[in-house]
Amino acid sequence: MYKSLLSTLAFLLIFILTGFAQNEVVYPTSITKAVYFDVSLPLRDIIPIPPQEADRTWKNGVVKNFLNLRQPDTTPVVDMVAQRYQGKWISRGIGVNINGVGNINNVMPPDTEGDVGPNHYFQMINLSFQIFDKNGASVYGPAANSTIWSGFPGPWAGTNDGDPIVLYDEFADRWIASQFALPNNPNGPFWELIAISTSPDPTGSWYRYAFQFTDMPDYPKLGVWNNAYLLTVNRFSSGSSTYKGVGAYALERSKMLIGDPNAAMISFTYGTNGPYSMLPADADGTLPPENEPAYFAYKSDPNQLVIYKMSIDWANPTASTFGIDQSILVAFYSSNISGIPQPNTTRKLDPIADRLMFRLQYRNFGSHASMVTNHTVNVSGTAGVRWYEVRKTPTTSWSLYQQGTYAPDNVNRWMGSIAMDAFGNIALGYSVSSSTVYPGIRYTGRLVSDSLGEMTIEETTIVNGGGSQTGGFMGNGRWGDYSSMSIDPSAPATFWYTQEYMQSTSSQGWKTRIASFSFENVFAVTLTANPDHICFGDSSQLNALAMGGTGSYTYSWTSYPEGFFSNQPDPWVSPTDTTIYICQVISGIDTISDSISVFVNLPPMVWVGNDTVICANNTLQLNALAANYDSLMWFTSGDGTFSATNTTTPIYAPGAGDIANGNVNLSLHATALTGCPGPAIDEMTLNITPLPIVSAGIDTLICFWELPFGCLGEASNTSSVYWTTYGDGSFDNPENLNASYFAGPNDTANGSVVLKLSGQPISPCVDDVSDEMTL
Repeated sequence: MYKSLLSTLAFLLIFILTGFAQNEVVYPTSITKAVYFDVSLPLRDIIPIPPQEADRTWKNGVVKNFLNLRQPDTTPVVDMVAQRYQGKWISRGIGVNINGVGNINNVMPPDTEGDVGPNHYFQMINLSFQIFDKNGASVYGPAANSTIWSGFPGPWAGTNDGDPIVLYDEFADRWIASQFALPNNPNGPFWELIAISTSPDPTGSWYRYAFQFTDMPDYPKLGVWNNAYLLTVNRFSSGSSTYKGVGAYALERSKMLIGDPNAAMISFTYGTNGPYSMLPADADGTLPPENEPAYFAYKSDPNQLVIYKMSIDWANPTASTFGIDQSILVAFYSSNISGIPQPNTTRKLDPIADRLMFRLQYRNFGSHASMVTNHTVNVSGTAGVRWYEVRKTPTTSWSLYQQGTYAPDNVNRWMGSIAMDAFGNIALGYSVSSSTVYPGIRYTGRLVSDSLGEMTIEETTIVNGGGSQTGGFMGNGRWGDYSSMSIDPSAPATFWYTQEYMQSTSSQGWKTRIASFSFENVFAVTLTANPDHICFGDSSQLNALAMGGTGSYTYSWTSYPEGFFSNQPDPWVSPTDTTIYICQVISGIDTISDSISVFVNLPPMVWVGNDTVICANNTLQLNALAANYDSLMWFTSGDGTFSATNTTTPIYAPGAGDIANGNVNLSLHATALTGCPGPAIDEMTLNITPLPIVSAGIDTLICFWELPFGCLGEASNTSSVYWTTYGDGSFDNPENLNASYFAGPNDTANGSVVLKLSGQPISPCVDDVSDEMTL
């Protein structure tokens, strides 16, 4: 009771706090403009600054993602949406699969990020970038990230501090690149350097902006919206590097796209009790509706996804607002992960399970909008990727559409990134590692038509790991801190994913990978049975609908129980009992096996038992047997009653007419399962034995000389009768109704005696009856 009360109070507290939070709206903390602006030379004309070794150990004193090497929590964690199996569909759509920039700066982690445009793939990591064409050939770099801001004068000149983000703004056909500048770290001021390409060509010139921050803007994340570039950071105080809370910002996109030096930044800040590591929405496909607020999200353990909205008013920036839009309840999860194991080392990798993973992708489908995101959770001691799709319509608020946790086996999966293509198909990429699997890169996905909450596409390996990362800072095996899944704007069903991996064992010799793939030609098989429920003696047509793959298929049907085989895609079957049909479909080198059941509704069966007999003062406990029925109904030919008419075990109480007749017929009707012939009827006869009746006669007065007395007893429904006396006389034949009674001395002295006639019942009645007369 105490635990139940605590649980109830905790739920009410969450509900109350959520209700208050939803009413909280804040106004801008500040409205500022870029402190510096210029236009760069074409990047292709700038000599790349060579990547150099850098010391970023300072960051572990700021960022809240130490690897806690506590003893693992062995308490079972039940994730109610965990997918503990592989998807069945097969994707062989990997196109480009190349190494990106490696650890040429000798830092960890890489903060792997990139995006794809119509003609280029642009990767930025700590602390370098490289631009490729979409065949994987290098166009520019690798070069230090500071190359983009080469010749950009100010206190940040020459800095190359990292935490980069690059995005392609498909609505404007431009590129956005950023990293922070911390020239006097840990002392401020600090800057976020943001560059906007002046054309679709990332090797051309760039508009360059510097926005100033009082607090260190750590872990910056960018997103594209219809009227702003969205930015979130974790703020750390100047000097002490004390965490101060999150910041959410709107950058004046319209001015930045035309190189207006007066581009403004609207700032909102929260304290340490507010959200942590919030993500901004990043729109793909179709622009969000006009006047749609910008969205942000963070996770609130153990079961909430919290959506914030920012209403941006560039005409009157001080009127802009920011606050919670929806707190969405999700399946309970645990973020308590002790670290990610690797082979042949005690060094574990950082799961960074305390936040959502980049991106929070937004898509406007017209009839509805979707956002997808993910984070790392503990699934029975193994890291898995929890993912969400939330939806809203023009007239409804955000709500959970689907969720799942991808953890098909005991290999750890974490550091995910998720995105949805223009058709609603979803891809999820992530790192993998375990005590027997080196850190590598894989992905899975689902088609828009698939069952909700399930990654239906078989996991595909982008690159296997070949070693473990043995180095770290203060015991911390840094990994990530993020990866990036993006959609090709010129091929809107193609995903591009970039992530880090280990090619060989070293202290921190990580590599990065860039891969493209599509689910347009996923080999999938859908089995149907029409109908899938049949009556005994009927038939069903099976069908294996294959799509994708090579387009050429061979089929092999078998069954359990055994006995059926066919190589046709759509055979007819007539099972006599429920049967599982297994279909193996081969397309080229790929094979998919799946199964479907045909349920046979057998004829109804009913048995009420053998004819029986009861005593007239008893009831009958019925114990019928019935199977394969839809409903039951008892009937009587007499006037008795059933305790229930729709069960196999009612009690029947005979009526007066039943008893008078000496028998009654009872029948049970079992109707057939829907659509099948019936009903089945069984009947029994209930014989009713009447109760015994005896009469000793009327009281009689006789004279002494009239003895012996001739008894005049009467009896019916008896198996035997017998006379007894309360006096000292005797009967000549006590089992005769007309026995003679010889009075004894006491009888005559008393002047009277009581004679008793008893009758024994006919089985199954058991109670004797009697009657008395006085002589």
